[in-house]
Amino acid sequence: MQPHSTSLNDPRQELQRTADETASIIREAASKESTILTVTHFDADGLTAGAIAFEAVKRLNTKVHLRIVENLSEKTLEEINAIDSDFIIFTDIGSGYLDIVSKSLKNREIVIADHHQALGKPPPNLHHFNTHLMGFNGSEEISGAGTSYLLAKAIDPKNVDLSPLAIVGCLGDQQDKGPKRSLIGLNSGILADAVQAKLIEVTQDLVLFGRQTRPIHRAIASTTTPFLPGLSGEEDRCLALLDSVNIPT
Repeated sequence: MQPHSTSLNDPRQELQRTADETASIIREAASKESTILTVTHFDADGLTAGAIAFEAVKRLNTKVHLRIVENLSEKTLEEINAIDSDFIIFTDIGSGYLDIVSKSLKNREIVIADHHQALGKPPPNLHHFNTHLMGFNGSEEISGAGTSYLLAKAIDPKNVDLSPLAIVGCLGDQQDKGPKRSLIGLNSGILADAVQAKLIEVTQDLVLFGRQTRPIHRAIASTTTPFLPGLSGEEDRCLALLDSVNIPT
């Protein structure tokens, strides 16, 4: 199954249709008591994408395994092929490896849920749920975790409780590109799901590096985005500033 030609006026409708079709394939595999393997990328976005997919499939009462990888080299795919599973879901990885996946896993049914640009031609046994191919900017509007969440929500609307993981994933990919570091595109819709479900609260605050774990003067000195003239990299000056206004450190 591949994405149909997307209407320029309503790409979200195409996205939902493809998510529903892909979710139906996963539910069918689970109903057959298939062993489902989830393979995901090893960065923050990939880990949360994999966690979302793993939990969504586990809730279908079928056996599921999780494998975390750095890339999809021939060696890695050989190892994946040796795992006893009937169905493989790739999250936050796979779209850039279509040819090698096609060659190495030709006897498996596969779903790829990804937000990266696609390279190669997908084989008939591969169901490609790729938000980038449907017109959404995978660098700013949607992450791998977000793509995995949209698929999980199509599997079962109750999976909305996984939305905070998708927010962690998009922040791990530094997708807070909107005004005042807000989320845009599909990410903003996922955030709305989390807020409506009372799982996340949105507030406006200072973005300081290490603010949860460091003394405030060190957090200010360690902050470079934005760069604070006279303070970024200057721990002594930060300490002096706070002392001058009687803020304890």
